[in-house]
Amino acid sequence: MEDFDQMKFIAGEDGMEQDYCFIRVQDPILLEIEAQIEQNKLTQAAANLNAFAQKRDPAFVAATTQADLREQVRFQRRIELWFEGTNWFDMKRWKLTINRDVPNTNHPVVFTMATDDNKFYHMLPISELESNPNLKQNPR
Repeated sequence: MEDFDQMKFIAGEDGMEQDYCFIRVQDPILLEIEAQIEQNKLTQAAANLNAFAQKRDPAFVAATTQADLREQVRFQRRIELWFEGTNWFDMKRWKLTINRDVPNTNHPVVFTMATDDNKFYHMLPISELESNPNLKQNPR
């Protein structure tokens, strides 16, 4: 699989790559702008988004509505954080459906699935359930 898998960051000795956590400064900046949008601080969010995006595209102008600002931040996250492992958490946070059934794309597996589908829940170990009567098993 190593011959076919894309690895954006490789660090350390063989077998130790998973022990390194990489986060770029663009991730928390965009998360802050997203939080401002959700708190309805649209003027502040637009100003911060302009400051962020205009470094790459001087003609960029942030939207004025909450819905449009949301979409712009999502688009910026897709561009800036491509293949860095944050997209799954973004989709879960936004409660969006994963759509890998788009024509003319290179998805090796074609599917459409909601991010809250039961397939994405991990089953709790029986020993944990037996040790704590307040726990309930996740749906299957």
